[in-house]
Amino acid sequence: MDAALYDLCPPKVTALYGIKFPKGPLQTVRYDDGTGDELVVPLGTTAFVSGKTMFEILPREYKSVAVRARAKYAPHPFQWVSRWKVAPTGLAMVTEGSEFASFDELPHWDKDKIKIYPFVRLAA
Repeated sequence: MDAALYDLCPPKVTALYGIKFPKGPLQTVRYDDGTGDELVVPLGTTAFVSGKTMFEILPREYKSVAVRARAKYAPHPFQWVSRWKVAPTGLAMVTEGSEFASFDELPHWDKDKIKIYPFVRLAA
């Protein structure tokens, strides 16, 4: 979750500004797409991917799921997930079954301000 989209619309662009970067050896990113492509990058690099390309390489049955799927954003999402713990790698959340706060524990929220967006937005 990159944004708290309760009562807000998603941004049209994303920008990152790095102030401090980890020091250390370069790392090699290996693309797991069968091409054998690799990219040597400094530590702390953020990868961006093409959603269009990802959709194009999906098998047909997954494309069908993707175009029908919707994401419903929780009210006050950062408070909602505040009990979550991060995996040692920093790349995932640990699931123990009690991570989510109940909606009754959150600050006041309005059902009409909850956003629902499609996973895929097809160009006209």
